[in-house]
Amino acid sequence: MSHTQIEITILQMDELWSFCKAKSHQLWVFIAFDATSKFWIGFELGSRTNHTASRLVAQIKRFGNVVSGFSHLKITTDKLAAYKNALTKHFQEIKYHYLQIVKRRVKRQLVQKMFC
Repeated sequence: MSHTQIEITILQMDELWSFCKAKSHQLWVFIAFDATSKFWIGFELGSRTNHTASRLVAQIKRFGNVVSGFSHLKITTDKLAAYKNALTKHFQEIKYHYLQIVKRRVKRQLVQKMFC
């Protein structure tokens, strides 16, 4: 059986929320995927905290070790600080470039996108 290696060069992480029974019972879904192929690397369910982001990044690191490791990885996220904290904790030996995309909306319409 032949195995195909997946080369991940642009990793995008984001989160979305839903609720169970009432909007006060929020459930966050943190996702990570390869921006080029749209291949989902992993996801975590939980609250919008450092802990959930850390679990997602640890899962990505395990995936990278299984595939063939990462080289010259580019990572994009929104402005949630939990991603940066998790990357600093789990990706100490992995070389990556990190870019935060910060969006500003007025009445639900995107009016500005900044890169940090």
